Amino acid sequence: MTNNKKQELLKKILAKKGINVTTKNIPRRSDNEPVTLSFAQEQLYFLHELEADKTTYNTPFPVEISGNLDVDILEKVIGIIIQRHEILRTNFKQVDGKLLQVIKSDVDFKLNIINLNNEPLATVKKIINLEAKKQFDLSQDNLFQVTLWQINDNCNWQIGRAHV
Repeated sequence: MTNNKKQELLKKILAKKGINVTTKNIPRRSDNEPVTLSFAQEQLYFLHELEADKTTYNTPFPVEISGNLDVDILEKVIGIIIQRHEILRTNFKQVDGKLLQVIKSDVDFKLNIINLNNEPLATVKKIINLEAKKQFDLSQDNLFQVTLWQINDNCNWQIGRAHV
């Protein structure tokens, strides 16, 4: 069922209950149109630029995956999520003296896979902690990154990093 049909069905159900709903569509922004930063984004960008280590807004989110993992499907699903959400394809750049969001129209996502087969747990934790602390270049790096750490045949860690 399309979104328009869902909206019409919802309006009919609400109308039967005596609730009148009027909606206005928000016009879609042109894909080529530059996007200014919100006030909150400007503040975070400014604070990020002032920091020495630039990792305060890095948000790592580890997920342990036990059992048989289809890496191709995982990679495809993450790619679909990134393609669906503009904010995951956005960088911040100075253009003509103005700070803008630059949204990549298409991203060919490749899952970064690191094999740590049978490494001691202490070594694995140390490597993952170092990865989580890497700095983002807000003008070039993908601000949403995912690495798959293969520990052994039945244990994988998916470590996502985002700059938020």
